[in-house]
Amino acid sequence: MLERHAKLIAEDKTNDTEIDESFYAMENAKIVREAEKYYRHMFEGGQITWNIRDTRMCDCLQDLIKHNGPGTKAVIWVMKSFFRHTILMLVMLVRRNQTRHIK
Repeated sequence: MLERHAKLIAEDKTNDTEIDESFYAMENAKIVREAEKYYRHMFEGGQITWNIRDTRMCDCLQDLIKHNGPGTKAVIWVMKSFFRHTILMLVMLVRRNQTRHIK
């Protein structure tokens, strides 16, 4: 997916819809990959599942912001049962990765 998406953008002959569709397909492929990792570790037990889930949410958020361009803002909705932990982790991960991902 990554190679296809990079090729699509490099060709510079595509419209915004094609680029968006390619981006969303790539994000879905990442979600499937991370879901497999998440469930594998969930059955093994341990705290790593929280890290996998939170890291993926942060990466997805940053990918969306980067894809939509400078000045993009985001609203994050989190389930009440995970609110405190998830928000803290997202804030920490976004701050840690901000200079690397959002420029």
